[in-house]
Amino acid sequence: PQGEKLGSCCLLTTGANPEVAQVHDRMPVVVEPGDYACWLEGEPEQAAALFGPARASLEVYRVSTVVNKAGNDVPECVVRLEM
Repeated sequence: PQGEKLGSCCLLTTGANPEVAQVHDRMPVVVEPGDYACWLEGEPEQAAALFGPARASLEVYRVSTVVNKAGNDVPECVVRLEM
């Protein structure tokens, strides 16, 4: 709009790494702290090289289905459930 500020964001996804692939075929792009400068100030080709699956292992655990509703912003969304 004409001179108006618009708050927005986007979530970039990539193919899943082995941990996430158990649940879904896509995952968010994870930029490692050592790559922040490249991401924020590098050439587009350099930043695009960071779009692969997360290199580091992720902690994966089951949570409640409460997390499935976008309006639920409560601690129960991240409480670990025993398997």
